[in-house]
Order: sequence, then structure tokens, then C-alpha cells
Amino acid sequence: MSKNLRAVTFSIVLPRVITLVAVLVPLSATVFAMVQLWHRQFVFVDLVLLVGLYLLTGFGITVGFHRFATHRSFKSN
Repeated sequence: MSKNLRAVTFSIVLPRVITLVAVLVPLSATVFAMVQLWHRQFVFVDLVLLVGLYLLTGFGITVGFHRFATHRSFKSN
């Protein structure tokens, strides 16, 4: 493999690895904390609130992006 091809491959792979770590580490830490604290400081109601608010946030982001991309409702400065 040539030196230039390695540099290109590294520049493509590194950001993907960083993104993967940035997404998986907090998620894994949250799941680990939930398992360790179950029935002590974390109960079923907390899990329902976590999932519900996560879905509402994701829906809000999706609607906002749709409005921006499709209807051009938001103007950037």
C-alpha cells in the first residue's frame, strides 16, 4: 500500500472511529449506571421518562430539520 493511500485511508477512518467512540461511550456508561443503580436510585419511572424524553427530543430535532430543509422556514445569518 502506498504512503499516500495510507494517509487518505487514515483521514477517512479516524473521524469515523472518533464519532463511534463519542456515541458509544456515553451510551454504554448510561446503561451501566442504570444497571448498577436499578431499584436503589433508578426505578422504572426513570426509565419511562428517559425513553419518553429521548423520543420527544428526537422528534423535535427531526421536525426542525424537516422545516429547515424542506420549507426553508429558518434563515441562517
